[in-house]
Amino acid sequence: MALMASMASVASMASVAGDLRQEPRKPWWKSAVFYQIYPRSFLDSDGDGIGDLEGIRLRLDYLCSLGIDAIWISPFFPSPMKDFGYDVRDYCNVDALFGSLEVFDRLVADAHERGLRVVIDWVPNHTSDLHAWFIDSRSSRTSGKRNWYVWRDPAPGGGPPNNWVGQFSHGPAWTFDEATGQYWLHCFLPEQPDLNWREPQVVRAMHATLRFWLDRGVDGFRMDVVHLIGKDEALADDPDYLKDLTHVPLHHREETHPLLRDIRVLLDSYDGERVSIGEVFLLDSAAIAEYYGRGDELHLCFNFLPLFTPPDAEAWREQIEKIHSELAPRDAWPTWVLSNHDNQRHRTRYGSEEAARAAAFLLLGLRGTPFLYAGEELGLSDAEIPPDRRVDPGLRDGCRAPIPWDDSPRHGWPREDNWLPWPPRPEGGAASTQAEDPASMLCLYRRLLAVRRASTALRSGDEELIPLGDELDSSVLAIRRHDGATGDERIVIVNFGDADARVPSGGRIEVASEHRREGERFDGILGPQSAVWLGRDGGPSALFSASEKAPPFPRAWLDTVFLVPQPPPRWPRRFAIVTAYNPGGRPAPERQNLRASAELDALLARESIASFEATGASPDLSHREPGRAFACATPAEALRVARHFGQQGLFWIEDGALSACVTASGKAWKIGRWSARIVREKPQ
Repeated sequence: MALMASMASVASMASVAGDLRQEPRKPWWKSAVFYQIYPRSFLDSDGDGIGDLEGIRLRLDYLCSLGIDAIWISPFFPSPMKDFGYDVRDYCNVDALFGSLEVFDRLVADAHERGLRVVIDWVPNHTSDLHAWFIDSRSSRTSGKRNWYVWRDPAPGGGPPNNWVGQFSHGPAWTFDEATGQYWLHCFLPEQPDLNWREPQVVRAMHATLRFWLDRGVDGFRMDVVHLIGKDEALADDPDYLKDLTHVPLHHREETHPLLRDIRVLLDSYDGERVSIGEVFLLDSAAIAEYYGRGDELHLCFNFLPLFTPPDAEAWREQIEKIHSELAPRDAWPTWVLSNHDNQRHRTRYGSEEAARAAAFLLLGLRGTPFLYAGEELGLSDAEIPPDRRVDPGLRDGCRAPIPWDDSPRHGWPREDNWLPWPPRPEGGAASTQAEDPASMLCLYRRLLAVRRASTALRSGDEELIPLGDELDSSVLAIRRHDGATGDERIVIVNFGDADARVPSGGRIEVASEHRREGERFDGILGPQSAVWLGRDGGPSALFSASEKAPPFPRAWLDTVFLVPQPPPRWPRRFAIVTAYNPGGRPAPERQNLRASAELDALLARESIASFEATGASPDLSHREPGRAFACATPAEALRVARHFGQQGLFWIEDGALSACVTASGKAWKIGRWSARIVREKPQ
């Protein structure tokens, strides 16, 4: 009852949310907050100890009161459950464990009525070995569906066709079929044979599965390991030095991209901006960025770096800069996630509720689309699973424990003993208990999501890191979000350290991990492992000063690059300034084979820009020497320019804003750890 009363108290918030979700200016998925639901663990409605679709429907009002915009439902298709739904036996139905197509249709209709979008999982790389397609394919070499899967003869000396290692088994990614004398490929379990997307009939059949769900009203798909679908005919060995790794994070093939473009065309043929969210599990985030294409492949790609990033300001600063530098050239939109069904919850990884609370400010305050995992808004930790209760082949049971809804012995489920044990302290973490406590994790998430919804800066505005100085930058991360169109502006500050931090004061505290401080003017003191979101309060604040006090380029001296809002009109959008600095007095080599801009060179000559000054970065950049500027299309090209000139610093500029600094060795310097000026000689 208390939980329902809390829902009613935020009904007006949900109403406002429904209006904002329909903003026509930008695709809905750019400003949305997604909420992943692992259906087995969300809520059981029929007493079998396993969560189901009806359980999700019964908690839609809770989700609206939380303030999310879309739900992503993990697999619920008919399956032998060797990999708990990711081994699909029928793409166009609902497993009886979870309900029926009729229940699914009611769920979608009720979600849409409340303004919630519905995204479902789609598993395009592999099926179950009990799928009718594979049973037919395995029946004989002459089967009409033989080429629907990846079959190969044994290697010349016998054994598997190549050295690929399968996920979970950590053995060969091949299983020999005695009846037909060939191996089938399975990048995961042997019971999950890989489909052959080189076969046109497979492409048509899988497109038909997308249309089946699109026609039922789903708003998009989370596409499981979608980078695996493109394979070449040769299936070459993985490099020897990587042969101990599973093949999944190594598979990066050009053949995937035209397949994704075709899928994008299919999705775009439906109204309502249906979205594709790709799980591209590669080791290189720059490679992941390629799966956005040029706005014609995936709408979003999961960014898994935060799942492996510790609660540390330096580490997060590097990740934010890295993602920006890799996605910005493609105009691609980032995603952020702290927990999911495949990894430890961040409350477990971070080791304290305080650190987990502070991380929520970052997750929901960064530029991009955030994904929540059911239960993180309750501060849940991973369950401790006894050996005899472990069921997952990837040992991921702990993060999949059932959600406690109330503090009764059954925690809102029909029975106490469910498919997995409860997470730690289920009574204190129950949703109904937290709904009554303004200082709880649940109420914190509600406040964060409400402020985010009301702020165009937080939903879709620009982002810049605020330098705080060497001492603070090691423990405190400060981010300015701003929307030039509306003038909206917010500051996100997170103290990852174990001691109080003093930062510039000013602004009104809109949300704080210490609830009692909300509404106060920020005094500049931030407790250990705590965070705030600030809005303007009309008073002075250095945190908000960058956009208002940044001067234009003066004619006599060009001011600090990263404070300039607009470059002169003839400056290129992106260019690099490379200092002609050579340690040891070595002469700079002649410029050869460099793509330079004659117009830019002429402009620099007219403006008499004679030197580039950098201070505070490192001894090799603390100098003032004549500099050169070259137009470069990409950071990689700019780095090539820097390497051509030896051991100098290279400064990557975008629209007059200093974005990054690298040396010829490729070492990156962080934004805000130094100041840089383009200096023009004073007139004689």
